[in-house]
Amino acid sequence: MFHKAWYNADKGYYENGSQTAQTLALTVPGLVPENLADGVAKHMVDDIVNVRGNHTTCGIIGWRWELEALTAYGYADVAYALITQQTYPSYGYEILNPVEPATTIWELWNSDVSGPSMNSRDHIMFGGPGKWIYNYVGGIGQTDESIGFEHVVLAPPATLLELAHSTTEAPPNSTISAPLRFASASHKTLRGTIAFEWSLPAKAGATDPTCGLGAESQVIDLACAGSTIKSIPFAEYGTPSGDCSGISKLSLGKCGANATAAISSFVSKCCVGKESCSVSCEAASKCTCVGGPSLPATTDPCFGTAKYLGVMVSCAAAPPTNHGATVTMKVSIPTASDSQLVVPLLGSAVNSVIITEGGTPIFKMGAYVHGVEGITGASVVGSTIVVTHGSGDYVFVRAG
Repeated sequence: MFHKAWYNADKGYYENGSQTAQTLALTVPGLVPENLADGVAKHMVDDIVNVRGNHTTCGIIGWRWELEALTAYGYADVAYALITQQTYPSYGYEILNPVEPATTIWELWNSDVSGPSMNSRDHIMFGGPGKWIYNYVGGIGQTDESIGFEHVVLAPPATLLELAHSTTEAPPNSTISAPLRFASASHKTLRGTIAFEWSLPAKAGATDPTCGLGAESQVIDLACAGSTIKSIPFAEYGTPSGDCSGISKLSLGKCGANATAAISSFVSKCCVGKESCSVSCEAASKCTCVGGPSLPATTDPCFGTAKYLGVMVSCAAAPPTNHGATVTMKVSIPTASDSQLVVPLLGSAVNSVIITEGGTPIFKMGAYVHGVEGITGASVVGSTIVVTHGSGDYVFVRAG
């Protein structure tokens, strides 16, 4: 009845095409026929991105569900763009507003200019996406049959992980947001507190793991996934030109020429023959190989100038086109609860993914590895690996 009354078959959307109309139709189970749902979601995304410039048009009813509807249909990047937007209407507009920088949510998107009867700036009116933040970004949920979080489900946000791993730039549908690389959430239940934290290692300003560029004292990580580092075609501590974007590779700058040979030799000793390595340099040309030797301080190549360490490595074999992300997941499950940790493949082949707990493998070569107390299984489900475990504290690492 709803579909017949409100669906516009010629346009492919509900009612007048508004974001709220599409959100509510997609959110309530059974309202939208399965063969039409993707088209309705696509219309909403087109309105958000191409018509509204990455802004919502929802009021309190639609905004409560919009991010969840977008995520359910594969547009979590758009949801992330909306919740991190900085111009009107958005949370960022409230937070950065010169009239009153918001520390609480406003009653209206424009409570800075609305009339006195509708301008509360201490209101929960637009707080609905808090559930999306906890469930999707924070990753805390429970199974459908669970009561009181007896059976917990923990799932880091696959789409946001893919965005953060694949680029150092803003998500493709966001005008302002840096990729999210870390989240920590907790939820108090009658059984105890559930806590979940996920993180990706900080980028060294590069999307290519065979190239690294970092400021003084910043550790840069280099790797040849599935191979070993063969040589160091470039290494400079000074003012290297270019970047690691794949468009403009690093080249020798005006500062650091005198120290280049020493730095290159040091990095070679640190990295050659290994699959990965981490190096950093600080003032007075003192460089450190993480887990290895240090290069003693020498003459500062250009005193008083901000310096950078730039390194490019060559691999013994070509790295695969998709370098797997390393995701660390810290988990705390209360007594009388159990948990499923849903680990995304992130485009990697199942056999290349390794999951460890406390440094010990629990999933390797596509199969569960027995032996870690509290872990009861690990199996492939769709594009994820589901790890089952009991109560307690765990530190899982997904690599490959």
